[in-house]
Amino acid sequence: MSQLYFAFGSNMSPVTLRDRGVAASPAGAALLRDHRLAFTLPSQRWTGRAADILPAPGGGVWGVLWEMADPEALDPFEMRYNRCEVEVLQFPMGRVSLTRRAFTYMVKPENRAADEAPPANEYLQRMVEGAIDAGLPNHYTEFLRNCGP
Repeated sequence: MSQLYFAFGSNMSPVTLRDRGVAASPAGAALLRDHRLAFTLPSQRWTGRAADILPAPGGGVWGVLWEMADPEALDPFEMRYNRCEVEVLQFPMGRVSLTRRAFTYMVKPENRAADEAPPANEYLQRMVEGAIDAGLPNHYTEFLRNCGP
């Protein structure tokens, strides 16, 4: 049985999933309410910070919903994150929003840096490409472009 995965970082890009050998089908754009995007995870791979989501009443994080037959396929790549269940608003093409349950990954508190810092350009580019591919709102794609160094 497949499961929905809410991606908000580099996993928004199908290139990242393909590089990791993870099979997933796009299920559309989605919004996680009452959270904000943050770059709290120091990453040696990306030589910058990786994305996180933090509670923020009234905020919102856009991302990509992926349908995955094996929801544990990403676990080996996300060991510094906790897998958690979230409720998102899905925006399928040409339809009104649907409330959906999905899993996502939030940085484990012990792995968060004390301060936030920008992501590496390559990491941010993957996010922007994923946002464009998924049809995320233009204002959010512009917001992502401005998150860099």
